[in-house]
Amino acid sequence: MESGIINLHEIYNFIASTPCSEGALHCNSGLGRSFGKLCTKIARVIPEEKGFYLWGRYDSRKFWSNIYLGKAGFGKIANLRSRILEELKDERCCFWRVAYTEDELMLLKEKHYQERYKKDWERSFLKANTTHIVFVACPEIKEEDVERIESDLIESMNPISNIKRPIPPASLNSDTTKIFNQFRQQIHSNRESGFTIKLQISNHII
Repeated sequence: MESGIINLHEIYNFIASTPCSEGALHCNSGLGRSFGKLCTKIARVIPEEKGFYLWGRYDSRKFWSNIYLGKAGFGKIANLRSRILEELKDERCCFWRVAYTEDELMLLKEKHYQERYKKDWERSFLKANTTHIVFVACPEIKEEDVERIESDLIESMNPISNIKRPIPPASLNSDTTKIFNQFRQQIHSNRESGFTIKLQISNHII
C-alpha cells in the first residue's frame, strides 16, 4: 500500500493574497482557472490508483480531526488523483469559509452559479477548515470488500462530514486495519510540521 498526505496551505495562501478572490469561486474566470491550476499542482503527488482518502485538519495543539472519508477507483469512481482533484475544484467554496460566513457564500453562489448548485455548496461547507488530505492507494483491494472496508473506516474514524453511515459487519476486515494504520502513520508523521488554520481571514483584506 502506498500512502501520503497533501498540505493545503497554498490554497489558503491563495485566498489570503489574491485581491477580490471571490472571483475564483467561478471556475471559468481568470482567478478560477488559476485556482484550478493550483489544485492540479497540489494533486500531482497522488497516485492514479484506487484507494481511500481522508480530509482532516490539525488544530493549534496539533490534534487531528477527521472530516471526510472517501473512496476512489472502485466501480465508476475515478482514481485517487482524479477524484481528489475533482473535489478540490468542485467544492472550493469550503476553503473560502475562512473568509466569509455561510450566508455570504450563498449570496456569492447566486452571483456566480445557478440555483441547482445550492445543495452542493451546503454539503461542501461540511469540509470547511480542512488543512490536509491523506490518501492510501490499495490496488489489491477486491471490489466485493470495498463497502465493508468503507463502513469499517467510517465507524472507527467517525469523520464528521460523512452523511451515509452503513453499519459495518461484526468482524473487522484485515485490510481495514492496514488502511487505518497507514492513515495514522501519515497523520502522526506530519503532526509537528502540519499546517494549522489559526485565524479567520477578514474578507475586507482579501
